[in-house]
Amino acid sequence: MVTSGIVLTILVLIVLAVVVVRSRQRMPTASSTAAMAAPGSLDAAAPTSLANALDAATAADGTPLSAAIESTRDTVESLRVTDDTGPLLRRALDHIAAPSD
Repeated sequence: MVTSGIVLTILVLIVLAVVVVRSRQRMPTASSTAAMAAPGSLDAAAPTSLANALDAATAADGTPLSAAIESTRDTVESLRVTDDTGPLLRRALDHIAAPSD
């Protein structure tokens, strides 16, 4: 009785292992899908530089990200302090008013 339970458990484990191995063989991996693409074939609309990528991406209001970044240039420049090695992020966070309780 105990022996048949052990044999049944071993059979179930073997069946599960076979199912897992077969399912992994069917799923393409990221490296195999990348290898399937022709080398050097880029999408014609794919940006080739950071500036092009910023022009292609849009903010929530529909404006290009490059324009949104450019519009905040004066704010960032006002936070820069000559000969200060402190992080710009700290000054930017200090610049933002804390919400009232």
